Amino acid sequence: MSKNRKLLIGIGVVGALCLCAALISFFVIREAGTRMKGMVKTDPTSIAAVSEDIAEFDVPPGYELGMAMSFLNYDMVSIMPADSPSSMNIMMMQFTNLSSSELTQEQMQQALEQQGGQKNMSMTVVEQRTETIRGKEVAVTISESSATGSEIRFRQWMTVFEGNKGPVMLTIQGSTADWDEDLVTDFIASIR
Repeated sequence: MSKNRKLLIGIGVVGALCLCAALISFFVIREAGTRMKGMVKTDPTSIAAVSEDIAEFDVPPGYELGMAMSFLNYDMVSIMPADSPSSMNIMMMQFTNLSSSELTQEQMQQALEQQGGQKNMSMTVVEQRTETIRGKEVAVTISESSATGSEIRFRQWMTVFEGNKGPVMLTIQGSTADWDEDLVTDFIASIR
């Protein structure tokens, strides 16, 4: 067999492999896009199903289940004010592939930054305490900050508790001017 013929066969084999790789990539990307489109849930029935997978709780008065996401080993539900965008927001993220001891404070902060684009905020811990959620004591970290170039101060209340299918990061955020400690107390007492 001549060198040119071997070269042409080699080029043909490489070309066929590249074509197969391109076809596989096309189908993988298309499937990932389809799954991504279906992961954000805005209809009340789907949101309720995701929230029930995380834990049972009472939605605070004046609030509603805003949206939910479910993707791979991650479930998230957002509880938002029904009438005012300036009030506190509540978010619960469940990680079904981790244990509670593996979910560190640093991982919680990174997850929050990715969710809310808060890299321009410098959080300062103002209080650490324990609360009881689902019959177990959990460590709570309360931080405050202000966005770069803004006079508005924000408060962030974070903890991890054991949910129905894994650890749940509970975050409550809002401006210090709108902060309602009674709402926080009532909400965490309702988690079962």
